Amino acid sequence: MTINYSSDKLTDMEYCFCHHCKRIKESGELCVTEKGLQCRKCGSYDLDEPGWVVCPHQKISFVKCPRGGRGIINSGGGYNCIDRCFFRA
Repeated sequence: MTINYSSDKLTDMEYCFCHHCKRIKESGELCVTEKGLQCRKCGSYDLDEPGWVVCPHQKISFVKCPRGGRGIINSGGGYNCIDRCFFRA
């Protein structure tokens, strides 16, 4: 998924998830090009946009998840996140 953002939106976004590096990237590790948002380290445009979700690990109302909740699944016994990023710990 390519995220198209201006420099101002990049600053507001704070972070996202790079599929190539398999890491959470802070806004300083990203750059805006004519093609969209790009990881400075690997050059990938395959980034997940952050989104507000109820994180099964944080156990609080809403957090800004770097993957937008794409790793949260219903495992039968409740919701669990397969990413286990603990990005706010």
